Amino acid sequence: MAAWLSAARSFVMNTDFDVGPMLADKKRTVTEVMDVMKANSGGKGTIQALGDKIILSKLLENLGVPQMPVLLSTYTKVNKAEVEKLVATWTSSSDPDAYEVVIKPLTHLSSATGAIIMSKDKWQKEQWSSQKLIEHMETYLEKKAADSESEALKSLVPGFIIQPRYRSSVGFNFPLELRVVTIWGKARVGIWWWGRVADPKGRRTTWLVRVPKISGQLSDDDGWEVIHEHNGQNRGFEVSLKLFREAMPAMSAAAEGIANATGSPFLRSDFFVGSKQWGVRLNEVAYGSGVDYKRRLPGGTSKQTRGGTWVGGLVDDGPAIAEILQEGFRLCQRKPPAEFLKVLGARTALYEVPTRGRPQAASKPAEPMMKVEAVPQDKRAIQLAEDAVQDLIGLYKNPGNMLSQTGQVAASSCETQPAQDAPVVPALESL
Repeated sequence: MAAWLSAARSFVMNTDFDVGPMLADKKRTVTEVMDVMKANSGGKGTIQALGDKIILSKLLENLGVPQMPVLLSTYTKVNKAEVEKLVATWTSSSDPDAYEVVIKPLTHLSSATGAIIMSKDKWQKEQWSSQKLIEHMETYLEKKAADSESEALKSLVPGFIIQPRYRSSVGFNFPLELRVVTIWGKARVGIWWWGRVADPKGRRTTWLVRVPKISGQLSDDDGWEVIHEHNGQNRGFEVSLKLFREAMPAMSAAAEGIANATGSPFLRSDFFVGSKQWGVRLNEVAYGSGVDYKRRLPGGTSKQTRGGTWVGGLVDDGPAIAEILQEGFRLCQRKPPAEFLKVLGARTALYEVPTRGRPQAASKPAEPMMKVEAVPQDKRAIQLAEDAVQDLIGLYKNPGNMLSQTGQVAASSCETQPAQDAPVVPALESL
C-alpha cells in the first residue's frame, strides 16, 4: 500500500478527474468508486476526449503512442464520397486482405453494437456495397449510448471510425487484447478478460499482476506474475499467456505514459498483442472499468505450473484498489485540464460548447468543439520515449521473440481439453 500512496504523492492529476470530495465521506468498494467516477464525468473535456476515438487517436499520435491507423473517420454525417473512395480501394485490390477492416461507432466501448469486422468473404456473402455501408453508418449515427454508460460517454458527438483489422497469431475469433490498468500513473495489473468465473469461459480470465523487485517500492525493474483459474489443456491459451507476459513491460510503460500525460488517476489502456505485421498496438483507453481485479496471496493455495503461471487461490484486489484511489485523492498534486491537453495538441480543454446560453432543445453540435492539431515530433513537449515505442512496434522483430518461437496457433488448438494430472513446481515461498 505504501508504494502506491507514494505514487499518488508524486502524481499530478488533471482536475477533470477530481472526484476526491465525493469520495471523502466514507470508505467505498471499487464498484462504488467507479460509479462515482462515471456519474461525475459529464462536461469534463478530458474524459470526453478519451472516449472519442477520433480525438483520442490524434492526442496520442502527438504523444507518439503506436495505434492502428485511421482509414476513415466522421462525425454526425457520413461523407459519401469518402466512403465510396475507400471502398473502391478494397474492390479494386487483388489482395483479399484489403477488406480486413473494423468499422465501429465512437460509443462502442462497452458494447459491440454497430461494429463490423469485415472480410472479403463477409463482404461478398452479405452483398455489401458502399451504399449499404453508408446506410449502416447512418443508422448507428442516430443511436445513443446506453443509460449505463458514463455521463461523458453519453455526451459524445456521434461518429464512426474505420481501421485495419488486427489479427493475432492465436486462432481465437478476436485479437489478443490486454487491459492494462494504471493507478496514480503506475501500472498495477493487466487483464485478459473472458468474463467472470460463472461465465461460459470465464475461467480463462487472466491477470498479470505487478510484483515489485524491492518490497515497498515501484520501479521499471518490477516483474509481472501471471495468475488465473483455468484448468485443462489449451495450446492457444498457453501461447497467449506467453505473448502477454513478454509484451507486458512495454505495454505497462506505454500505459503509464498515457496516464501521466492525461493526468488520469485511474485509466485502462487496451493493447493488441500477437501480430508480426503490427507489433503491439494500443486499441483504446477507458476511464473506469467494470471487470474483476484479482491477486495471489504468497503462501496461499495457488499452485505454480511448469510454465510459471499460478492457478487458483486468488483473492479480490478490489478493496485495495478502492483504498489506494480514495487515499490518493488526498495526497496527489493538481493542475487544470488545459495544462495537459494543450501539450497534446488540443486548442481548447472543452469538448463541447457549454450549455449556458444554448436552447435546451438544441441538438448536439455537428463536431466537437475540441480540435487537435498535429504536433511535429521535434516540437513535442512530451512524448513516449523512442525505446518504449520500439519495444511495442518492434517486439516481434527481435531475435528469439516469443511469436517466432510459438508461431501460428490454429483455432482447433484454442479449445480447452480436460486436464491431465500435470506436475506443478513447488511454490518459491516454500523452498
